[in-house]
Amino acid sequence: MSQAVTVRPLPELLSWPEQGVSRVPLHVHSDPEIYAWEQDLIFRGPSWHFLGLEIEVPKPGDYITTFVGDTSVIMIRTEDGTINALVNRCAHKGTIVCYEQRGNKPFLTCPYPQLDLRP
Repeated sequence: MSQAVTVRPLPELLSWPEQGVSRVPLHVHSDPEIYAWEQDLIFRGPSWHFLGLEIEVPKPGDYITTFVGDTSVIMIRTEDGTINALVNRCAHKGTIVCYEQRGNKPFLTCPYPQLDLRP
């Protein structure tokens, strides 16, 4: 799921001014290639990310939507009481599965083929 593989190597993108590392160059805040690197290194790396609290999904079918970086994620409590997380995108066309921020559904429905997605 890496976006940064299509951009220049990170050392080519970052050039610090001669005054030292205490002054961040302004282009760092708006460069789309640096943004892609940040998404990969911070949010798509081998680390855990906070999605929500267990109490936010108390009953089976309860869900919340949130983001990990720029990736929309659904956190849902299953029928057996466990909590699962999945990317909030349809595998068929990549469209968003759930637009509401929170709610309760026994299952999610893929918008294109109208297939039930059971977590």
